[in-house]
Amino acid sequence: MNLTRRKRSTGWALRAAMLSACVAIGAATCASALALRMDVSTEKNEKTPNRTVKIDPAVIAGNVIYQKHPEYPAEAKANHIEGAVVMRARISKEGAVENLQIVNGPKELYASALNAVREWRYRPYILNGEPTEVETTITVNFNLGK
Repeated sequence: MNLTRRKRSTGWALRAAMLSACVAIGAATCASALALRMDVSTEKNEKTPNRTVKIDPAVIAGNVIYQKHPEYPAEAKANHIEGAVVMRARISKEGAVENLQIVNGPKELYASALNAVREWRYRPYILNGEPTEVETTITVNFNLGK
C-alpha cells in the first residue's frame, strides 16, 4: 500500500532548520575538540621538559642495554664481606646513569658498585611517546659464591 502512496515532500523551512542544526552541532564539536587539543598541548609543553618519573627497579631493569659487572674488591674478598649495595639513580633521557647516590650496603663495596653502575646504559624510558628522565633504585649484589 505504501508503494502507491505519494511521498510527502519536506518543506524548505524544515530543511533549513535541519541544516542549521547540523551546522551548529558540527561547529560545537569542532570548538570543543580544539579547546581539548589546546589544553593537552599546553599541559605537555609546561610539564614534560623538567619532569622526572619514579619507576620501579624491576621495570627499569628490563631497559638495560649494557651492564658492566663490578670487580669484587680484594680486601672485601679477603675479609669475606658480602651483601647488596643499594643506590638511588637518575637515568637521563638518553639512557645514561646520572646522580648516583648510595642508600645502603657494606661500605667496602661502595666504590666498586659505583664504578660499575656509572657505565651502565639503558634504553630511554618512553612516556607519552617521548623519552623521559627516570628516578629509580639500583641494587648490586656481591656474593662470594661458596
